[in-house]
Amino acid sequence: MTKYISLIIGVACFFIISVATQGQDAVPFRSDSTYDFKLNYDFKLKPPAPHGEITYGEYYDQSTNEMLPYVTVNISLLWLGADDYRVKVINNQGVRVYSKKMRLPMDFNVDLGFAEDLKEKLVPYLYNIYFFDKNKNVNSKITLEVTESGDFLLNDEVYGKL
Repeated sequence: MTKYISLIIGVACFFIISVATQGQDAVPFRSDSTYDFKLNYDFKLKPPAPHGEITYGEYYDQSTNEMLPYVTVNISLLWLGADDYRVKVINNQGVRVYSKKMRLPMDFNVDLGFAEDLKEKLVPYLYNIYFFDKNKNVNSKITLEVTESGDFLLNDEVYGKL
């Protein structure tokens, strides 16, 4: 019985230490001088919802025949470090949106979605762009986030407003 209690206490301590030290291995933000960033704000017609689902227009009592603001981001890599090998874009739902081996010149787009959907958090609103070395270690990252107030954050700093 005492062995089980010791085992349970040991496992609990392991999880507490794991959670407490999790933030200490934070990945640094990628240097601004290594990439060019462009926020694109276009207007698009929102497609109808799949059959059987409540549409955006029904939920908000608005017509879906209007042109709505749509947000995309373009990232252009200006130069690569010696350890740069692969780039991956992962949203806050854990879905990999983009993954490629890095080379110059390299441009890629991240489609964020309709501005109101982003603010209401109806779609993924946070994207992490991770830069890996050949050993699959994360060297740096870029974060893109839209807050409920419509602020667009680039690496946790306000870049603009939607």
